[in-house]
Amino acid sequence: MNSFFEVPAGKTRLSVVFMALLLLHVSMKFWLGGHIIDLKLTGDENAYSDAAMALSNLVRDLLSLSPPDASQIGRSVVGNGWFMPGMAVLLTPLYLVVSDPSILAVRIYMGLLSLGALLWALRSAYKNLGPAYALALLAFPSVAPIWVLFSFTAWGDLYAGLLLVVLLCHSLALLRNFREQQQIRLWDGAKLGVLAISCLYLRSSVLPLIPLLFAFLGAGLMMLAKGSSRIQGVKALAMGAIAFVALLLPWSITASAFLKSRVVTTTTVPISMAVAFGNPNQLCFGSCGKGNIWFNSVRYSKQIAAMRGEDEITVQKSMSRYAMRHVTARSYSAKVLTNIRRYAFFPSAFVKHFLSSEKSKAYAAEKPLYEKFIDAGTRYPYYLFLLMMAISWFVVKRRSVEKQLESLLLKLFTVAMLAQPFVHISGGRYWTVFAPLCALSAAFVMTTALQRVHKTPGPPAMILEASEEKALFYLQVAFAIALTFGAAILLWLGNS
Repeated sequence: MNSFFEVPAGKTRLSVVFMALLLLHVSMKFWLGGHIIDLKLTGDENAYSDAAMALSNLVRDLLSLSPPDASQIGRSVVGNGWFMPGMAVLLTPLYLVVSDPSILAVRIYMGLLSLGALLWALRSAYKNLGPAYALALLAFPSVAPIWVLFSFTAWGDLYAGLLLVVLLCHSLALLRNFREQQQIRLWDGAKLGVLAISCLYLRSSVLPLIPLLFAFLGAGLMMLAKGSSRIQGVKALAMGAIAFVALLLPWSITASAFLKSRVVTTTTVPISMAVAFGNPNQLCFGSCGKGNIWFNSVRYSKQIAAMRGEDEITVQKSMSRYAMRHVTARSYSAKVLTNIRRYAFFPSAFVKHFLSSEKSKAYAAEKPLYEKFIDAGTRYPYYLFLLMMAISWFVVKRRSVEKQLESLLLKLFTVAMLAQPFVHISGGRYWTVFAPLCALSAAFVMTTALQRVHKTPGPPAMILEASEEKALFYLQVAFAIALTFGAAILLWLGNS
């Protein structure tokens, strides 16, 4: 593969477009970032900030050989068990340098960090998938105004989305090595585990993807690798699983000890299921009272747990069952559809949030088209790339292992990232998780279409044997059929 930013022979025009889009992204960061540089931390950002401060204090205590403040870790890092500490870890270096950074410092730090994450994703896409994929990733979401604004925030969704690109590219490289019987190192497996746990730490909704990805890679290993390469591959995947579990354990053990219940990732699912699909007015075995239902329900669960001598997580699960006792397949499906609409079809939902800073307010008052630019500049490209992602689910490749594996991996990643609306309340912030995957899917559709128009053959060295080729073909067909029937059933139940 070509190195990053190299100008391939005959590709000068493509390289110019690539560099122009990258410069446009950086220019938009300077322009739009200047308008929200004073935007106060809100919601989850405050929790991540408190957790980062606690982690920075923990590091200082360890370096000075002082006993760490366990109560601060439990209170600020674990809290109610709602947030995994990935975003807090990313913020910790800033809090190590400045114990109480200003809003300006946080926004600048996140803007620089997000630019680094984007460049990493671009390099991975360019190296493992090709220039067209990196170009698509630059076209969207990198120059979508709201995505650029999100790149200055301390939410983990955007970073998880970019890291998913790196994870997909590394998975494809592993499959390629399996087929070509190349040396498969334990480090390759460890890197897989580290990337997977990093995605999970940044966004817990990645969880459904992880076991599916390991199962897919295991099946690919058995199909593609032969002899010693297969043994090396098994060792590498085992190392990946070990690395994943080893890095998950510190969080799980700490959260479980503090909450006195088994916690694997987060504790939000029971309450979220009740709020999203049940009757929120019955969550506290009746009304939870006025105010934030999340905090009120947790406060109530602590009170009941103290009375019963149970842990609060067990109580929350019983509260959730009570609030969902009348849920049927039809009512659940109807609310899933509503949740999907909030999750995937309102990319501009946070426009008002970003216009709330003093500088942004002043600029919007002076330039009436500012808000419309942010809104339209995000919505229209987003819907186009979302459509391309949907089309990619039904594109079936008959030949070329490269395209077949790309097809299956993209289907696996994108569909797994659409699992959240089935188990968790959704909103207009989460599209940043799967937006980069939309770009890769669009590139896959376009390159496939161009290959068919120009009848470009796949790489000769990567053509599978007939039986293996058929197996991958039928797997793509089965996916398309299963997705069609699943969507049909959901629509029928939800609209009946």
